[in-house]
Parts: sequence; C-alpha cells; structure tokens
Amino acid sequence: SALVRMLIKFDRTRLKEISSALPETARIVAPFVSDISDEILDAEEAGLLRTLDWKIVIPSIESWLSAYCTRLNVLSKRQLVPSIVWVWAKTISDANVLILHSPASPKLPPRKQANGLLGLALVSARLLPLKAIATKNLCPGLWEQVLGQMKDTMSQQAEVPTCQVPDNHASHILKWLCVSVQADLRNVRQDCEDVALQLHGALGGDRGAPLHG
Repeated sequence: SALVRMLIKFDRTRLKEISSALPETARIVAPFVSDISDEILDAEEAGLLRTLDWKIVIPSIESWLSAYCTRLNVLSKRQLVPSIVWVWAKTISDANVLILHSPASPKLPPRKQANGLLGLALVSARLLPLKAIATKNLCPGLWEQVLGQMKDTMSQQAEVPTCQVPDNHASHILKWLCVSVQADLRNVRQDCEDVALQLHGALGGDRGAPLHG
C-alpha cells in the first residue's frame, strides 16, 4: 500500500496507467489506499525508503526528453540525427526556462511538460508544420509569438539544420511523436498548448495580446 501511494504521489495524472502496470496484488490494494490511516502509510513509506537506502530516481523533464529523442532516432532509423540533436538542445534550453518560471505541478507534471516542449521544438526545427500541433483554443498569432520567443532561449543559438520535411513526411513524424511520448494526438496538442502558455508567460509575452482564437 505504501508503494502504491508513492506511485500516486509521483504522477497522479497517470494513475490509471500506473495501476494497470502493477502486479495483480498491488492493483487490488490501490483502491483501498485512501482507507488506511496516514500514520500507518507514513511508517510503511519510511520503511520502504530505508530499505531502498533512499535511492529513488524521479524522472525529470530532461530524462523524459532524453528518452523521447532516443525513440525518435530509432523510429526515424537515424535519418534525422542532426535535426534531433538540435531538438534535444532546444528542448533542454526551454526546459530550463520552465524550471525557473513554471515548475512542474500535478496538473502539468514533468512528462507532460516534456511532451509539449518536444512538439514545439519539432516545429522550430521545421520537422513539423505549426498546424500539426496547434490547438484552436489559442489564436494563431499567439502560437507564432511563442515560436518567435523560443528562438532566443538557447544561450548560443545553433543554426537550425536544413531539413524542411514535405507534408507527407511530416505526417510520419507526427505519428512518431505520438509513439515516442506514448500519447494520442489530442493529448499531445493539449500539452503543447499548456507549455506554449507557460513559455509565453515566462518569456514576457505581450500580456495585451488575445490568447484564445
């Protein structure tokens, strides 16, 4: 039960996914965690941490981005290495902005922030058109403004690799993006929207500009 509660603390937004991956006994325990007193769970959790010698690795935005870029390399059969290396550097630079100004929260944990950063960086790298990840909730001008702001976030702005992908190839890259982050397109677009708003605020976007389309 203590292990289940720790997993819930780690990422409440993925509770259903986490629960389905647990052993059968743990899945049976999960619904009853809330019925156990906090004192008992605190004691069990402390004992578990001592057993693990406090060696717990909690995924960060950077670790998620590393996994995603590795998957993209595999899915693309390493044909986009220069672009994906640029995307990696770009997302890490933008992740630092989020860490300073918009830290992860239960609503937007590191994984979802990484999803949004990756989608936006693929547009910046000209591997995807903006329409592939843009939602209709935000006005087109705001999306363009965010992408313009993002151009200045790398300390030493590296030249974007020349890789303007034809539309038919872009559809494959969009599919690879969803496979890499293990989310459907609707959720990927929502993560991109949430992160775009965070970056817009963190980078001093025009507060008078309309946000919604």
